[in-house]
Amino acid sequence: MCMKFVKLDFDNVYGLAEIVACKIRERYGDEKLRDVVLVAVSRGGLVPARIIADLLEKEEVYCIAYRSYTGIGKQEEGKLLQGLDIELKDREVIICDDIVDSGNTIRKLKEALTIKGARVKTAVLHWKESSSEKPDFFAARCEKDTWIVYPWELHEFGKILANKKGESLEDI
Repeated sequence: MCMKFVKLDFDNVYGLAEIVACKIRERYGDEKLRDVVLVAVSRGGLVPARIIADLLEKEEVYCIAYRSYTGIGKQEEGKLLQGLDIELKDREVIICDDIVDSGNTIRKLKEALTIKGARVKTAVLHWKESSSEKPDFFAARCEKDTWIVYPWELHEFGKILANKKGESLEDI
């Protein structure tokens, strides 16, 4: 399979986050939105969650770290690196990430927060329809063979690409 790379800048990301925030606001309305807690998935979901929090005027944003990718398109069994030590019983929680690719991360985190008693929804910038999970809120769809390069991972991606193919980021 030939991987297609799509490089985004912060303006693209902000526009996508605006779409997600609007969908969340439409779903909850201003009054119910006050009780919603955002949980950013580190690392990819940190920036989208912060932008969405700003647009929704949410101050209650937490972080959870889960890692499963070891390279471009390379995934292994995920590992929780940092959990949440807050009371979530009967709370409305939205997990925010950059993309649902395989669906494994969102599924595992949704299960973990549901066990803590939270009512969990998911929000991402991009959704690969081939994934095992469909997010509750998303801005755009992408194909299975597409790798989105977000602006917060340009250096990391460039190094991986250079080591793998001898190409530079400017080549995509």
